[in-house]
Amino acid sequence: EHEAGSRDILELGGLRHAMPLTALAGLLAALSMAGLPFFTGFIGKELAYDALLGQLPPWPTVLLPLTVGASMLLGAAALVAGLAPFLGEVRKAVPARPVPLALSLPPLALAIAGVAVGVYPSALDGPVSLMAASVTGKPVPVQLAVWHGFTPMLLLSVLTLAGAALLYVYRDGIRRSIWPRTLGFERLYSGGLGALDALSAWSVPALQDGSLRSYVLILILAATSLIAGVILWAGLPAMPPMTEIRPAEAAVAIMIIAGAISAVRARATMTAVLSLGVTGYGVALTFLFFGAPDLAMTQFSVETLTVVIFTLVFYHFRRFRSRSKRLVRLRDLTVAILFGGSLATVLFFVGAAHTPFKLGSYFAGNSAVLAHGRNIVNVILVDFRALDTLGEITVLATAALGVRALLRMSKRDEEKP
Repeated sequence: EHEAGSRDILELGGLRHAMPLTALAGLLAALSMAGLPFFTGFIGKELAYDALLGQLPPWPTVLLPLTVGASMLLGAAALVAGLAPFLGEVRKAVPARPVPLALSLPPLALAIAGVAVGVYPSALDGPVSLMAASVTGKPVPVQLAVWHGFTPMLLLSVLTLAGAALLYVYRDGIRRSIWPRTLGFERLYSGGLGALDALSAWSVPALQDGSLRSYVLILILAATSLIAGVILWAGLPAMPPMTEIRPAEAAVAIMIIAGAISAVRARATMTAVLSLGVTGYGVALTFLFFGAPDLAMTQFSVETLTVVIFTLVFYHFRRFRSRSKRLVRLRDLTVAILFGGSLATVLFFVGAAHTPFKLGSYFAGNSAVLAHGRNIVNVILVDFRALDTLGEITVLATAALGVRALLRMSKRDEEKP
């Protein structure tokens, strides 16, 4: 029934007699969409082909045939929608009354504008140049023209028009060959749902097994793949100059590494908690060395409270036991090294990159004027970065409340007989 209805629509033909302005608008729009010369679509297709031909290999080899094929299909669809309904004799669904002029003029105006721009494309040089400059951030000269000589873009445009015309002429045979009558939309929809159900039944047990460890592993593997892929694709920049490492900074770095290794190899809960605390204190000292005392204070407080919480909770745990196989532990070690190495590589080059420092001068010049404070650090914390400071206070308050709740709970347990 659907195919029969489609044929009825296509066989309406002759609507040009009852809807002449609409038929003219459809014809002009179809020819422009197909890429006929002296239409806007022709200029757009030539620009697209020119942009692809100007790329470095292998992009022209891969994308150019796909773009030409898509343009052929787009041109054939334009002729089917804008030309076929208005050809032939009037058979069915003749309008009962003439179409109002208010409905015919808007599409006709757009179609005529497409012809006008196609004949005189330089009228769009200014707007297109401004739009391109807003994207690239620099002036982009634009010179649109109908004729650029015998170029590869012209050959591709002729090939596109020929392909669109052939697809339009043989559309019925092509439709029957690629879309058999027995392949109905309902059957296609049911088959698609069945395929999705089969895919879900196969993938859900492997991805959603209820194990937090598996979820974290998949998340870290995905992040590592993305970071490492970008690094391999873009390549590493030149090695930045190394700054002098002070003895205190080297000692803190060694302390952080030692704490992390000790936490991984710990066999007792208290050893693991204290090792993690050492690592956290090392991070806080790093903040302090590099001019972030507020972050250092927050890190010291949170790290201390975290150690207290972990101590109260892990006190009730049994001793650590290795429940994973050696191969599984080796896999986890490999994933951890790759993830940490990828992040370290990115942070190393980002931290060593030369970036203009504009915020320092802004805060120095506006702390007293806008925030009415002479202490720049205090003004940044309580005014310019007030929400950030509020978040840090919220973290500290939440941690303190958690410790207090745990202490009260422990006291109640001791008072019980």
